[in-house]
Amino acid sequence: MMRKGQLMRWNDEKGFGFIRSKGSDEDIFLHISSLQRAGRRPEVGDVILFKLVADNSGRNKAVNASIEGVESVFAERKLENQIIQKNQQKPRKSNSCPAGDYKPKNSGSWISTSLVVIVILFFAVTGFNKFNERDFLAQSPSEANAFAVQEEGANRVSVSQFKCEGKTRCSQMTSCDEAMFYLNHCPGSVTDGDGDGRPCEDQWCGH
Repeated sequence: MMRKGQLMRWNDEKGFGFIRSKGSDEDIFLHISSLQRAGRRPEVGDVILFKLVADNSGRNKAVNASIEGVESVFAERKLENQIIQKNQQKPRKSNSCPAGDYKPKNSGSWISTSLVVIVILFFAVTGFNKFNERDFLAQSPSEANAFAVQEEGANRVSVSQFKCEGKTRCSQMTSCDEAMFYLNHCPGSVTDGDGDGRPCEDQWCGH
């Protein structure tokens, strides 16, 4: 049968003290060895739960004692064991990355490849432009001379005969020479619809 009493005296250096309990005429001896399950050492004023037995000399003493309101060390260890077991049962996080969070490690090589492609395209465009330029310069001498003669004739006509008088359309022109003059020297001319450098092909400058 468990009994209850209050710790009236306690010698912590020697590890013993005395409990005063109702129904007992004398204080009951308490040794620290009887409080092995207590979560801390006892203090004067603590309420002690114990069993009463008699020692070899017939003196009453407390055994299987605990401090009321203080968790037993066995209870604490049991709680710790439960926490450890619960943590061990938790699934470990995988070190592998989810498919959605995968990030390639070779982003630097991807950038290098892009730069190489850009450089190749640049040189390809530059080479194409140079090829067209060489192709233009490689025109036959007769074609080049014809172009020079045409331009010279237009300049000569502009100096000798015509001046800008606000004409803009082929219907206002009187000759191919006048249309060429307005195309080359006067702003606002709309005589070269196909942009080939030859105005009024249907009216004046037809082939």
